Amino acid sequence: MIVLKSVKVTDHRLGTYHRGAWYPDAGRFDVFKYCLASHAVLEPLTSKFVFYIDLAELDHRRAELEAYMYSIFPADKLEITWHRLNHTPEWRDAASQFADDNELIWYSGNDDHIFIDSNLDIEIGRAHV
Repeated sequence: MIVLKSVKVTDHRLGTYHRGAWYPDAGRFDVFKYCLASHAVLEPLTSKFVFYIDLAELDHRRAELEAYMYSIFPADKLEITWHRLNHTPEWRDAASQFADDNELIWYSGNDDHIFIDSNLDIEIGRAHV
């Protein structure tokens, strides 16, 4: 399986979102690091982690994020590109790199969606009727 993420990490939001006083107001950079950590548990099932990341105004923290990513993902499975895929032709080009029909690509386009599961057992190729 290939984990593929294409995200823009920014503290600028389109609308106003009010959290309750009980909910911590973490910056998006830290939320993204938490998201990455949750996906690191997929390593035994993953042949490659491919990230397209635009850090927008947070780009001054690129070295920090890169060091963090190399600390949680195996270097031989990690690919980082410092821009986000925005248009269909870019997606086609990226997907063509993984043209093996036998490999699942797990795509995520959100910087704040964490992975949660009770176990990593999977069955591939079994129909459920």
